[in-house]
Parts: sequence; structure tokens; C-alpha cells
Amino acid sequence: DFVKNAVDIQDLAIVHATTPDEAQTLTEHIASVFPKERIRLARVGPALGVHGGPGAIAVAFREKAHRGMRD
Repeated sequence: DFVKNAVDIQDLAIVHATTPDEAQTLTEHIASVFPKERIRLARVGPALGVHGGPGAIAVAFREKAHRGMRD
């Protein structure tokens, strides 16, 4: 729901620590909500993985800048 409420998405990614199948399922679900967006799927690096731990999964997105806003 949080991602659905984003105004105008520019970039969208799903990252995971050790759960590629769950990340792929989440990617497919989000793709059904945002069919025009390219969704990146990646494994987190060690710096983030140590804090998230095994099984961590996250959705990351960036909204497009609007007039008067800086990139």
C-alpha cells in the first residue's frame, strides 16, 4: 500500500538478503500494480545484509522530481 500511494515513481527495486523466490513473488505482485515500471531485483550487499539479517526483503523506490524541486 505504501508504494501504491507514491505520486510518480521514477525507479523501483526489490532487494533481498537470502530469499530470491520470495523477492521474485513480490516483484511479480508489484509489477501487476505498476505494469509500466521496470522493477530491478537484486541481492543486498554485506553492509545492508548484516543489519537486515537472513530473510530480509525490501521495496525501494524514488519519485520523479517535479518542477521547482531538485534532483
